[in-house]
Amino acid sequence: MCGGIYDCMKYIITESQYRTALMEQLSSTSRRRLDFDRMEDDMKSLVEDELIPCEFNSVGDFVSEACDLLAYRYVEDYGIPLGKDSDSLYHFLVDLFGKQLVKIYNKQCS
Repeated sequence: MCGGIYDCMKYIITESQYRTALMEQLSSTSRRRLDFDRMEDDMKSLVEDELIPCEFNSVGDFVSEACDLLAYRYVEDYGIPLGKDSDSLYHFLVDLFGKQLVKIYNKQCS
């Protein structure tokens, strides 16, 4: 149960606002080096060219592997420091692409 009138309030945000909020998880250095359109293209090509969704035991394994591979590439390609920021990058990619990857998995493996 809600504690006050504003505790239960829901907000509607645009896709752009959602992405901006997600980007706040990353350091300013990482934010400057990453571009949403490029990330979408990179994830799409990764899934189409390198991963076979139905070879994974579960949808969670597929999402985890896709995001982990892309995060690793960005660490290598853009020099994003390992450690806390690379973990944030992985979680950012899961938040950004998780639903899309689940749909791909369910479509191809059902």
